[in-house]
Amino acid sequence: MMKVTFSCFTQTCINKLRSCGSFSTAHLYGCAVHSFSEFLGRDTIRFGDITTQALKLYEKYLIRTSHSYNTISTYMRMLRAIYNKAVMAGLAKFVFNLFHDVFTGVDRNHKKALDEPKLKEILTGEVKSPVLKRVQLMAAAMYRLCGMPFVDLQHLDIDSVVDGILKYNRHKTGTSVNIPVNRNIRKLITQLSVSNFDLGTEDGYKRYQSSLRNFNAGLKRLAKALVYLFMCRP
Repeated sequence: MMKVTFSCFTQTCINKLRSCGSFSTAHLYGCAVHSFSEFLGRDTIRFGDITTQALKLYEKYLIRTSHSYNTISTYMRMLRAIYNKAVMAGLAKFVFNLFHDVFTGVDRNHKKALDEPKLKEILTGEVKSPVLKRVQLMAAAMYRLCGMPFVDLQHLDIDSVVDGILKYNRHKTGTSVNIPVNRNIRKLITQLSVSNFDLGTEDGYKRYQSSLRNFNAGLKRLAKALVYLFMCRP
């Protein structure tokens, strides 16, 4: 009988997650295993490759290749989850504190905030490109709606506003949120007319991920263009 590898077991886990609609976790499993495979320099990962020493070297590799600590934490936690499932299935041996020496927490020191003048320029600066203008409108809506996550923006419509209050449930936590909105914000929501992706289907999840990637890429282009103009002003 062929021995089950870590890679093979991961694909089994991914298939099970997809079958029950957990597409986000399945995606993260795939990303983590792909990254570790690149580190090893081969497609197949064996259970014996997951050692304390190898994980520490992998962490250094991720730091050297400019990955953020939060990305490192995500990859390590995904690998740990897969490995623990394999232990429960009797496919891998239990190793005490296997992931103890690598970062699996949250990097709260990672600052992404812009100063107020630059932020204002990005959210209100003159944009000629229709594509970047839409990105700007979306960014402005997320900022003015108390830092609304992109996934929640995708499920937003004007019918969510009742008596001047935007009411919705956060997609990730299910928490109920009520935000007072004025006429300008109502107009902004109407202008956006965002696509509503069914994240309960694999096709919907893939379309959402594509939309998120496009938004992030557009936001970088927008920031680069407007902040450059801002810095060049006399």
